[in-house]
This record gives sequence, C-alpha cells and structure tokens, in this order.
Amino acid sequence: FVIDTQKAEEMGLQLDLVQSADREEVVYVKGPVPKEVIFRVEANDPMNLPESLKAKIVDPRSFQDIPIIDLSQSDDAVLAQLRYACTVVGFMQVVGHGV
Repeated sequence: FVIDTQKAEEMGLQLDLVQSADREEVVYVKGPVPKEVIFRVEANDPMNLPESLKAKIVDPRSFQDIPIIDLSQSDDAVLAQLRYACTVVGFMQVVGHGV
C-alpha cells in the first residue's frame, strides 16, 4: 500500500512507522490503517522471490475480499481457508484464537 500520511495526519491519526531493514525506500506501519488513507495499491514483492511463489493479491482496499480465518471452526474448514488465503490472496485476518 501507499499511504497518504498527510491525510492521516489531518485526520488526527498517529501512525507507528518502522523503517525496513533491507529496503531504504520502504517504511512499514505497525497497527491498523484506515482504508481512507490508502492512496494507492502497490505490490511489495520480496526481493529475489521466484514468480511461482508470488500470491495473486486482491485489492486490499476491498476489505470484503480479505479472507477471515476463524480458528474455532473445524480443522478441515480452517485448513481449506488457510490454503486459499496463502495461495491466492497473500494475506488474511485470523479470528477465534482467544487472544
């Protein structure tokens, strides 16, 4: 994601920014980021990752497409959802873990 930090500041958000250890031009955000401050979707491909290992990433601004994995479901259901999230989407939200 490319985040509009100026808009976040205008909204009164305090983003916790962390510098990438291996990419000088990359900064990460710890914690939630409201979709209103997402300016652009841009792949953050790991360096030297073979094409066969790259997930087909959905538009992260479309939160209806982010898989939600509920760990309180049956093992078979959880495994199927994890497989889909890891191989097709590239990320997920996990709930039902009791933390």
